[in-house]
Amino acid sequence: MLPETSLEESVKMGTKIEKIFLSFPEVISVSRTTGTAEASEHVHPVNHSHYNIELLPREKRKRDYDEITEAMRKELDKIPGVAYIFEQPIANKLAEMLTGTEGQLSVKLFGQDLDILNEKIEEVRNVMAEVEGVADLQVEQTTGIPQLIIKLNREKLARYGIPVSDVAEIIETALNGIEATDVYEPDRITSVLIRLPEKYRNDEEAIKNLLVDAPNRERIPLSQLADISRSEGPQTIFRENLMRRKIILCNVVKRDIGSFVKEARARIDRDITLPPGYFVTFGGQFESQQRAMEHLTTLMLVV
Repeated sequence: MLPETSLEESVKMGTKIEKIFLSFPEVISVSRTTGTAEASEHVHPVNHSHYNIELLPREKRKRDYDEITEAMRKELDKIPGVAYIFEQPIANKLAEMLTGTEGQLSVKLFGQDLDILNEKIEEVRNVMAEVEGVADLQVEQTTGIPQLIIKLNREKLARYGIPVSDVAEIIETALNGIEATDVYEPDRITSVLIRLPEKYRNDEEAIKNLLVDAPNRERIPLSQLADISRSEGPQTIFRENLMRRKIILCNVVKRDIGSFVKEARARIDRDITLPPGYFVTFGGQFESQQRAMEHLTTLMLVV
């Protein structure tokens, strides 16, 4: 789901998706984890859920894994705003350990400028969507976090004689809070924060009306000292080998990964023009497969 999705909405949507999975006669049970649990090896935001689906033994059901997941895809495609990918549990663990990504195939776009990366990764996704055999196609969700941008006007601050640090401290206290004290209990220590109530922290007008003390004891609204606006920003900026990157995840059905990658690479090279310093690589299980083939080739040459 979208990065700004709340935990409550994720749980609500998760319950709906569980009912969809349980509507299939081949499904015995469904369990779900949303976000990151304590001591979990998976670090995911609250808009991300994992579903473990237990199926009837193969001899007791008419459809195989591919047929069942294809039917499930048709039902999930009816829900707007949901991106998904199907994997076997062991394959998921191995893929994340070996390559750091989910799915059979990941297409990585490297570059420096986030706006260019966001633009070009959509072009790559559109090209990938036309390749035969693609399934569960999705762009790694890293954008869409709502932000309130506060840009201090240093000329106005100088006119009132207010240091930048004083305004920054007021904003930090009001929105993020400062630790005032600790509460000691028999089994834990709890920090006590002072900050504005949530209804004011989410109210742009209330933030604009925050009062800043000037040296002459005058109290100036924040809106007179800064430009305040709403925008969207990245949830996470991922890097690999010191370069920013965006990823497309997908599975490959009804054909081998090798021929799929060959066709996808040719289409990307033909249809997309990347700026200097930007390039595309293929990873995921395909990356592990290539490494294994190189290793086997070396062993055969040695033998």
